[in-house]
Amino acid sequence: MDAGSMICPQRKCMVIGSSLFFCTLLLPQGLTFLLIRLVPKMDTTLQNALPFISATQAISSSAVVGSLLTELKLLNTDIGRTAVSTALFCDVIGIIMSAFAIAMSDRKNKGTIIPWLAVIQAAALVLGIIYICRPFMMWMRNRAEEKNVVRESHIFIIFVLVLVFGFLSEISSQHYLLGSLVFGFVVPSGPPLGSAVVARVDTLATGLFYPTYLAVTGLKTNIFTIDFRSYMVLGAIFFFASCVKVGTVMLAACYYEQTLREAFVLGLILNAKGITELVMYNIWKQTKLLSDQEFALAVVMVVAVTACLTPLIKLLYDPSQQFSATKRSTIQHLKRETEFRIMACIHTQENVPTVINILEVSNSTEENPVAVIALILVELVGRSTPVLVAHHPGDTIESSIGSSTSKSNQIIKALGQYTECNTIHFHLTLSDNA
Repeated sequence: MDAGSMICPQRKCMVIGSSLFFCTLLLPQGLTFLLIRLVPKMDTTLQNALPFISATQAISSSAVVGSLLTELKLLNTDIGRTAVSTALFCDVIGIIMSAFAIAMSDRKNKGTIIPWLAVIQAAALVLGIIYICRPFMMWMRNRAEEKNVVRESHIFIIFVLVLVFGFLSEISSQHYLLGSLVFGFVVPSGPPLGSAVVARVDTLATGLFYPTYLAVTGLKTNIFTIDFRSYMVLGAIFFFASCVKVGTVMLAACYYEQTLREAFVLGLILNAKGITELVMYNIWKQTKLLSDQEFALAVVMVVAVTACLTPLIKLLYDPSQQFSATKRSTIQHLKRETEFRIMACIHTQENVPTVINILEVSNSTEENPVAVIALILVELVGRSTPVLVAHHPGDTIESSIGSSTSKSNQIIKALGQYTECNTIHFHLTLSDNA
């Protein structure tokens, strides 16, 4: 994750994220208490669980949003970048609010430290991770850049620290996920360190643990325990919360001069639900906060919302339309003494000879120059947000993105020989679709 986007987000993302979180937290809670009073013969377990389920509607997890955008190929669009940055800011608010809620919920337990002391301990743990572990992680990344290799001992230290911070979270009367989650945010994203960590755990996590967890969650879900009245009550809360979230995002986005359609799509994206909500529901089921009926209802609603959002976003937003050509731009239709522009997307060094052949046959002159935008595509690994870096003459790719990419430098040197009658602009992008 990009920790900078969480701590110092853009003002637009901060306004959208804060209004989204607090409006979706407060307004559905009002509807919840109204339904508890008005609906007759509501189950006692449902009455106790409704405020907690309603509170989860304020969550917009960056992990869920990033996965949805990657699936829809929207991660590189303006809406995608805004959605990820907003979700990261919502993660910060959610972590703070969750820490307070967990600390205050233990006030009735005997032998538990007093709530305000639990909050202080949780805050000290988070600050320690940020101001002590973050510099240590940066030092490890710099060492890896100098030697062009990530040592196995560094990976082992990171995995051990994940367990240590989970244990410290439990000591602080928090859930073990708090420390591990915050530590994951401070690990430098991208190559070399972030990519190395992802390479070690990606196959095991996404290929085994993640589908297994979803399968176990599905086995725990007994839809035959759902009462129709309870289904209607929870469905009304989910629908109202979704409408509030979309409306709030639209108002804030339109204030920053976003089009109405894009603001609506942004609201739909931030409504995405997935693994984060399922983890919370499983935790609450283990602690007997949710019965089998409430757990089944919550899981069914998550699946229903996700099933509706994905095709709706595909239908309403096509990012390729804004790049459609309004006039012909070919060598044949080019006017005399005008610049001809070409975008060359380069995946590997084998693509360079083809681009060079195009430059040679274009027969560019000083009167009819050719401008080439060379876009070097690098696979996005170890980070959630795409990166577009403009290369300036005299700089190396290492100084631009902080990682060793000798192949990209060789591509730049090869094309740099054809700048006499051609204007070549180099850009490097780290994208999931590369």
